[in-house]
Amino acid sequence: MGEVTADEILKISRVPRFSLRRRWRLALIGVGGIAQSAHLPAYRKGQQIGLPIEVVAAADVDEGQRERARRLWGIPAVYADFREMLERERPDVVDITLHWERHADAKLAAVQTAAEYGCHILLQKPMAATWEQCVAMVEAAKKAGVLLAVNQNARFAPTFFAARRLAEAGAIGKPFALLLRSDFPNRYPAMVHDFCVHTMDLLRWLMGETPKIEAVMAQRDDRFRWCVTFLARYPNGAVATAIDTTCTPFATGWRCELHGTEGSLIGTERYDNAVTMEPPKLQWVSERGEVVLRGTYRYVPDAFLWTLCDLLEAAEQERTPLCSGDDNLQTMKLLFDAEKLLADATIEVE
Repeated sequence: MGEVTADEILKISRVPRFSLRRRWRLALIGVGGIAQSAHLPAYRKGQQIGLPIEVVAAADVDEGQRERARRLWGIPAVYADFREMLERERPDVVDITLHWERHADAKLAAVQTAAEYGCHILLQKPMAATWEQCVAMVEAAKKAGVLLAVNQNARFAPTFFAARRLAEAGAIGKPFALLLRSDFPNRYPAMVHDFCVHTMDLLRWLMGETPKIEAVMAQRDDRFRWCVTFLARYPNGAVATAIDTTCTPFATGWRCELHGTEGSLIGTERYDNAVTMEPPKLQWVSERGEVVLRGTYRYVPDAFLWTLCDLLEAAEQERTPLCSGDDNLQTMKLLFDAEKLLADATIEVE
């Protein structure tokens, strides 16, 4: 593609579009915080806009969460045991939102059991606590002949989805540098595995290939206010710097700069309505002009809906989901490599 003009930038589609032809019966395993704040709102929105998705059941060991899901979200059948749910309900697709650390064994068992029942699987990120668990999940889906997708929802955030589309269309020529910063207020020891998985995946998504983490630097205090810096290099020579921090109160979002030989994309994205972050937008800057693009949908809950729709459309069209298990193994390997470097690179502030 030749040089892209400002008028052509405006014509590039920046909204995910999916076409579902059949009715899908969905069940959830785990209806805790992330399920009720993002997943279930996403599926309700999908129903409101006419997508053929029906939430038929949910399972959770916590009776309070089960009853809350039934009362607030109208789920007709709730179970304490996900195996009983799968046996009785026989859903087409299962959304597994179990936490990778608190419910590590149950999450792996849920994937393996759902696969045995012939369910396609959407798995909350990060995939698992260990590389061996990640591989076991992917292999279970392959053995059963079902699709496994991981909910790397940041790919479908308005700014990052648009940036990928514009880069693919040649809007900035050949990308050679990426700057990425995330701010989240969650402060606990496992923050790196929990949230830096977004960073590792965005390093891949925005540049279109997987880099090598060359160096990591980090500091944290006794309240787990982290500041982590990753330096990465891509096979084509491009470079990236990513900073993840939990130091800014109430901030939940990202800033990114993607620079290429013919222009730059400079964007902001936020996870919710955090008051300390700039509104989501993507700015295309080039010697040929400048365009400011604002998102036409919200990160939450919309991006969570698009990850599910991509999986369902992939099943209907017999294609690979964008966030397939095999694809996410590359993200998880990047994360595990970064964590190994981080183990020797973290300084605790007295």
